[in-house]
Amino acid sequence: MAFSSPRIWIMFCLVVFAATGVGCRRPQLPPDYTTLVEDTSDRSLFAEDARGERIDLAEVAEPDERNEECSGLQYLEVLTGGATHDEPLPMIVAIHGMGSRPEIFARVFSLFHEKARIILPRGMHPLGNGFSWFSLGYVGEQYEDMVNEIECSCKSLGGFVREAAKQHNTVGRPIVMGFSQGGMLTLTLALKEPEGIGLAIPMAGWVPPQLIPEAKAPGKAYPPIHLLHGERDARLPIAWAREQTTQLQARGFDIRLYEYKGLRHMFSRNLWPQLFALVGRELNRIDKVRASVTSVR
Repeated sequence: MAFSSPRIWIMFCLVVFAATGVGCRRPQLPPDYTTLVEDTSDRSLFAEDARGERIDLAEVAEPDERNEECSGLQYLEVLTGGATHDEPLPMIVAIHGMGSRPEIFARVFSLFHEKARIILPRGMHPLGNGFSWFSLGYVGEQYEDMVNEIECSCKSLGGFVREAAKQHNTVGRPIVMGFSQGGMLTLTLALKEPEGIGLAIPMAGWVPPQLIPEAKAPGKAYPPIHLLHGERDARLPIAWAREQTTQLQARGFDIRLYEYKGLRHMFSRNLWPQLFALVGRELNRIDKVRASVTSVR
């Protein structure tokens, strides 16, 4: 599957965010439409098939959305499935990658038909037409330079997730996910700021070794981590993901790596089934817990 720019990777990420998995509706796109395309002249979003035929996503009804601020971070809130702002809802925090911004992707959530509250925080550093969470857009031998920035962003996001869950009428603990820079921060959050996170799904994520805890902190509850990674990822090599998974498992963390043969640093339809299942399983678990608590009352 071909992508015309790095932004398309992020757009695929949010198409994935918009899917719910087990027991939920899938995005209502014709099966032949396998590519998400951005028209850079006006930021239009299209679904495109192999013949170049397109569906303009702007023609799909936009979800209920609003701009907010919490813990010093601006974010976009998207309500799906006909949900209302004040009703109890599961929360999904979707962390964008380098150079992106939440507003570009809000329309994608019109394809998500289950009731949920999607929270899309905006990166702290302006970059081109979007935002970034830390300054380096690639990882190489000098990854040490990123450590302080990642820690700063992680602390901000950790407080943000906890406060946003309190500020809204949230059912269960939030699901946190992200791609590339967002994946790196999702993994770091699960390790360094785990309080209040129910499930972490880093995609194409990795953290500098300095940020890996030697052991679990006593008294802290850590979320399950499901790491989705392409086997041919050149930016964040699969060998790094394998090594960190092994390290974290040895230190008692609940982490599993899913490898995708032939996949580079991008999203394709090959990722969707597993991601749908993970999100759907967690939403179903939240529903069951909520139902059991209600029945006891």
